[in-house]
Amino acid sequence: LIAAWMSAGSSFALAQTAPEPVLAEVKIEGNTSVNDEQVRSKIKSKAGRPLDRATVDADLRALLATKWFSDVNTKVDQTADGKAYILTFIVKEMPILTSVEFIGRKQVRLKDIEAATELKKGARADAIRAQLAKRQILQLYHDKGFQKAEVELLEGGKAGDTRVVISIYEGPKFEVGKIDFVGNKFVSDAVLRTKIQSRPPIAFGLGGHYSEEIFEEDA
Repeated sequence: LIAAWMSAGSSFALAQTAPEPVLAEVKIEGNTSVNDEQVRSKIKSKAGRPLDRATVDADLRALLATKWFSDVNTKVDQTADGKAYILTFIVKEMPILTSVEFIGRKQVRLKDIEAATELKKGARADAIRAQLAKRQILQLYHDKGFQKAEVELLEGGKAGDTRVVISIYEGPKFEVGKIDFVGNKFVSDAVLRTKIQSRPPIAFGLGGHYSEEIFEEDA
């Protein structure tokens, strides 16, 4: 994704031989929904500063890390007087999600799933993020006591997809009804309860979620 620097004989090759090449201007091309100032806030290459390869490489990585773009390239041109250089970042924006659907969701709030997965209408489309969402949603259900939940990504796992469809089978919700300790003689139940995270429900049905992971940690 990160373009190689211009080959020998190019304008950048000239910059390498010139004493302390200076940037006269830094341009942004290809952006539509992300404005220039947003892009500039992520890079350290600025007009008036030296043209430095390490800095530009770091800028390329920083722009890709935003997940705003699927591709970022650069080009370097000399100014008309040949005394300075113009650095241009050429970006290709990630597509926008036009639709996100969670089929079968009833027991878990939509905003909890959106917070866990970062998937919602208007967000940047990211096939990798959509693929990771399956595991994230499954963990969310397990944490809430739905140990037999199943999650399947039906649409959105391919590069360029702008629609995400995830199927959720919630299954029954398991709860901790009561906690007993058997075999303890020298240590009381009350002390042992301070060592575990599992809890029976309290008043008004609050708490008591069963999590297999927590149960194993308690053991």
